Amino acid sequence: MKNQYVVLALGSIAVFGLSSCADHYLADVSLDDAMTQFGRINSHDLPIGTVLLWHKKTNEIDQFTSIPQSSLSLERTPATGTEEQTAIKGVSETDISISTPPLSGLPLDTKTTVGIKAAVGSETSLELDQYYFEHYDGHYALPNDPSTVTWRQQNLRDKFIDPDLVFVFVVADTSSNQARFYTGTPTDNKGNPKALDNSLTIAGNKIVDLSYTGGSSITQKGASIPSIVKYRYYTLEKDTEGATGYHFKRIPGDDIDQQFIEALRTHSIE
Repeated sequence: MKNQYVVLALGSIAVFGLSSCADHYLADVSLDDAMTQFGRINSHDLPIGTVLLWHKKTNEIDQFTSIPQSSLSLERTPATGTEEQTAIKGVSETDISISTPPLSGLPLDTKTTVGIKAAVGSETSLELDQYYFEHYDGHYALPNDPSTVTWRQQNLRDKFIDPDLVFVFVVADTSSNQARFYTGTPTDNKGNPKALDNSLTIAGNKIVDLSYTGGSSITQKGASIPSIVKYRYYTLEKDTEGATGYHFKRIPGDDIDQQFIEALRTHSIE
């Protein structure tokens, strides 16, 4: 794949015919590590095969020995050269901060904040044009897969068996020739592109003016550098009957993912 540069054009649905007495609020949406269907918008240049060691007690994150891509069974969807578009819904509500515009005098209560975050989070979508979704054999079975036996034999030690030490695997990545953020759907009911604006309206005639920070552009530094990555989390345990003497146990759930993203935002990867 050629080097790529992904430009994110930011905006939302235009809102017309609103009452002059409508309540106004501001929503700042952070796109740094924001969640999409394909994974996290990546600002850390972590290609597939990357393995990190996350020390949960201190939130320190270290680079571990990466898994050579030459030993991995990878699938790419769609094939290079096909033209595809997909609207990926969802920005985490934790990535949205709400405030009242200066001099407006409008109160910002908890119910209003929750409602605005839910609306913005559910209506934000990312459209990828000519995208490439690369992943391990369709099953994300990488850590205990036979293809990683040599890597495990060479790198795993008893000192890594610790419930507070988490192995973070980059198990999938997505690259795209072009990407655009929308609030709402990017096309009308006839399939025509919608005009981009910077506000939306929610129940109760509340007008929300949107601004976006982070992720306004993603530079592809090489064919193996993705714009979106999917993480999976594991602890290491002893397995005397296994081929390597060790076994990775997956940590499921959204909570562990959000905790790791918070660690990424506050601690650089060593």
